[in-house]
Amino acid sequence: MRRTVLALVLFAALPACSLFRKAKLTDSTPAHTPAQSSTPFGEWVLFTDPNQTAFVGARRVELTLNPADFRMVAIYPAGERVVITGQASITPSGLLTLMPQSTTGMASGGRAPILAGQTIQVLASAADNTMVFASPEGMNPTPSSVWHRVDKAREAGQLPVPARTAGTDSL
Repeated sequence: MRRTVLALVLFAALPACSLFRKAKLTDSTPAHTPAQSSTPFGEWVLFTDPNQTAFVGARRVELTLNPADFRMVAIYPAGERVVITGQASITPSGLLTLMPQSTTGMASGGRAPILAGQTIQVLASAADNTMVFASPEGMNPTPSSVWHRVDKAREAGQLPVPARTAGTDSL
């Protein structure tokens, strides 16, 4: 009886071993998938706490970055908006230069976080739906700010979907 049970167990185990051999017990998905897009151009929303940036007190900061120009909108709790527009350029190494030409003032009389004529240079690195700005000096690994693509941030529930009317613009 023992021999019969042992034979049955071995007989049942052989196909299982064959399955494992065929499957090779490996994961078909790679541990790292390369970014599908590395362009810094597009619409972004600041993910870093604005109080840790020049936009202290802002509820939200959005950036539209094009190859030749940019537009930033900082929205404050009282509904105030600061709009900064100007020229933009980026080198192949990722050095982003923003040259503000127009900055709207705050209705409350507060100072705008970035003034016209105040050139800003940061290292910009983008991968898919995230962009990081860092100091261009030295090898500082700490990002100065992290940005997410607006459409993906909305999909993830990080941003409300704006009510669009003829007189409003989300940026």
